[in-house]
Amino acid sequence: EVFGTVAMEQSQVKSVIPINPKHANNNPDLWRQYAQDGELDPPELLVSELSEMLLRLAAMGFTAENFDFLDTPPEASLASASALLQRLGAFDASGISEGGRAMLRLPLHPRLARLALEAQELGYPETGALHAALLNEGEILRRSAISELLQHIGASSDLTLRQTQLESAQASRSSLSDGALRAEGVDPAKARRVLRVQQQLIRALPRYTSKQE
Repeated sequence: EVFGTVAMEQSQVKSVIPINPKHANNNPDLWRQYAQDGELDPPELLVSELSEMLLRLAAMGFTAENFDFLDTPPEASLASASALLQRLGAFDASGISEGGRAMLRLPLHPRLARLALEAQELGYPETGALHAALLNEGEILRRSAISELLQHIGASSDLTLRQTQLESAQASRSSLSDGALRAEGVDPAKARRVLRVQQQLIRALPRYTSKQE
């Protein structure tokens, strides 16, 4: 159980009372006291990248200006997130665009969702979904194998290297066994997560056109 401190007097913390944080959800002053006393990290909203949150708010008809945040995010973070969504084509003159709604239908950060959608539009849905899934998962190669693979394969990027090794393992065996994956320097559990996400994305990709005629 997590415990926090509650100031019983304004000047100094005179008493320490065990508090279950779930009872403090409606008391922002309590959370701020925790953070000031070093008992709790700052609210995630204050330190996170906010583009996905802004996109979800826009889908519900809100903006950062008219939404009543418990803790208002930093203006610089909101501006950066808004600029990113504009570059990704998630917003248009009327608010959230058709492309922005399509991004929300994929279980990915807007950057990766746009990658998958753009690849689909260019005629490469499986490759785009695989790249998005790989980037979402992070490193799938076993650390002990990375240096050797880079020397022998000479891939143009770490993403290309991950894709190459995963596809090599798929091609080497009709059944994607742990042994086949390890032989290519790939972590079996991570590889299977990537392939599951790839298939989920392919099924979830909507049909839309974001480019202007």
